[in-house]
Amino acid sequence: MLQSVREPVVLKNVVLSDFSRGRQLMYSVRTRAKGLEPYLREIWDFDGKGGAPPYSTGKVRGIIYDQEFGNDPRSYHVPAPRWSRYHEKVVDPHGLIPNMLMWHAGEQSSVGK
Repeated sequence: MLQSVREPVVLKNVVLSDFSRGRQLMYSVRTRAKGLEPYLREIWDFDGKGGAPPYSTGKVRGIIYDQEFGNDPRSYHVPAPRWSRYHEKVVDPHGLIPNMLMWHAGEQSSVGK
């Protein structure tokens, strides 16, 4: 019979992400997970709602996507009209944001490179 050997989990570079109303849950995990903060490198916020956007601060980088028409350089703004070039019938891109922009976030990320 094989005996399982449990190796300790070693945190190095943690990325938290949220979508829509999940921003509150992400903040809860961030604040309640004891010992997480030294390992947290990025937060990917996909059209998050409820609470302030997780802008970059100190050692934690925020990669934020929203549907706003704005020029705030801290966020990627992807309102419905910007999608028409790729998807003709998109009226509300909310549900597409995490699926379509996850790859973009990975490219923008500095974690794992």
